[in-house]
Amino acid sequence: MALKTEQRLAAQFEIVRVLSQHQSHDKSISEVLGVIGRLLGWTMGALWVVDKKKNLLVYHQLWSISPHKMAKFEEATKKFKFSKGVGLPGRVWAAKKACWIEDVTKDSNFLRARAASAAGLHGAFAFPLIYRQKVLGVIDFFHHQIVTPDLDLLEMMNSVGHQIGYFLAHKAVEEEREILLKEVEKAREKAEQVAIESEERASELDAVFMALVDALLVYDVKGVVVGANFSAMRMFGFNPIGQDQVNLSISLQSRHRRGEIISKDEMLSTQALKGNVISSKHLILKDASGKDIMVVASASPIRHRDKVTGAVVILHDVSESWQVEKQKDTFIATASHEIKTPVTTIKAFIQILQKRLDKSEEGEASRYLSKVDLQLNRLTGLIEELLDVTRIEAGKLDLHWEELDIDELVNETVEDFQRIADTHCLIRHGRVESTIMGDRDRLNQVLINLISNAIKYSPQSNKIVVRTAKKKNEVVVSIQDFGIGIPKKDRPQIFERFYRVKNATGERFGGLGLGLYISSEIILKHGGRIGVRSEEGRGSTFFFTLPLKGKED
Repeated sequence: MALKTEQRLAAQFEIVRVLSQHQSHDKSISEVLGVIGRLLGWTMGALWVVDKKKNLLVYHQLWSISPHKMAKFEEATKKFKFSKGVGLPGRVWAAKKACWIEDVTKDSNFLRARAASAAGLHGAFAFPLIYRQKVLGVIDFFHHQIVTPDLDLLEMMNSVGHQIGYFLAHKAVEEEREILLKEVEKAREKAEQVAIESEERASELDAVFMALVDALLVYDVKGVVVGANFSAMRMFGFNPIGQDQVNLSISLQSRHRRGEIISKDEMLSTQALKGNVISSKHLILKDASGKDIMVVASASPIRHRDKVTGAVVILHDVSESWQVEKQKDTFIATASHEIKTPVTTIKAFIQILQKRLDKSEEGEASRYLSKVDLQLNRLTGLIEELLDVTRIEAGKLDLHWEELDIDELVNETVEDFQRIADTHCLIRHGRVESTIMGDRDRLNQVLINLISNAIKYSPQSNKIVVRTAKKKNEVVVSIQDFGIGIPKKDRPQIFERFYRVKNATGERFGGLGLGLYISSEIILKHGGRIGVRSEEGRGSTFFFTLPLKGKED
């Protein structure tokens, strides 16, 4: 549900960004169709515009995720024109609101049903482009599956339709203005009227701006806030207009999710003024009463003729869900601590009992006890992973620094692991012959996790290659397997907590999906980087870097 909400917020933000750029009518609409299709997962979409003279909706342009597959349906679509109430576009035109069809192939008022069926299209929705209560056009989208109605999506699209309608009208006025300016001596009165209309529409845009639920800030090119809506004022408890980005960040005590103060270079407004687009970044702010607010922030540059002239920042308040997340982490930490104590006691008794069974030569009973001990070790590992996650989220993952011989650390870990890894041969390559500053136990934890994963995800192979190398001022450690590999779609999320990759049959491997997340945080705390190179069906190479110990250390 949270992912769907973020996707829809991202789509709305992208639509606003596209419409705020000074692009041509056709290019902007083409990008908007692509944004809705890609971010919301629809196969194709088309724009129909009202022909005022003929009083018909006529085809204007189309976007498709697979143009070759949709060629015949596009050809059929171009031939149609709709009057009010006829077909899906005509229905929306008449109703002045978004409509949904679960399966167009079974809808009696869908005139392109045969072409849709041939193209494998089923689900559809459409929404009107409205300006001043007039329908300027209709956009319809299609899906290759039967899709049940989504009322929230329809409501969102009704809102988007008003934004696009305003954009279409505004673009039309801009085009008219350019013509009138060229003929200003012949049509001075007409030009003045256009100016008045432009002012009225600017007032309407201000009204939309102030009515947005999310906090919205507009910065000029110098980083000074020149616009803020009511939601921003309510969120902060004061009017931020006139403050520069640094002073505003200090006033709000802007921090990253784990509490680190945000530097000037990291500020969303700074990044946007450099021409970068930032989406869905979690930040913590303080309101006027000193209360923490968690927001999902996005930012985009405002451009005019390919030049950055300002920036817009949108802040979506997620404090409530953040508090729930914190309570969940607290529960996990408490539960893990509570479970750890009896597990430790049970393990101690098992070890005592095993020693006695070994002396009494009860071989079978001793083997069963060893299996119990093995499962207890696994349970202890899972508990430690959960505790590490809560430490990371609370910013309390402490490191015990010491000077380490990286070759020695890697060799010891590989040798210890080889003693228990009877299915794979661990092959060691490379030497660094340098020292680093780090936490021996935590780096050993990273190596064990990466080697364990390499074995787990290469059941048909019998070897793992562990390499070390020196590159400039850092050491690179890599673990290569020859297993199933990681699908391209999974790679961006591989280091997120609770994320697990599926195997070839679609089943997920065992574990909580925390090992790589914890490993990445440990390496980041050491000032290093972690990553993966993988080819599905041929294996993966996980690697991390650590800064070498310099003379100044």
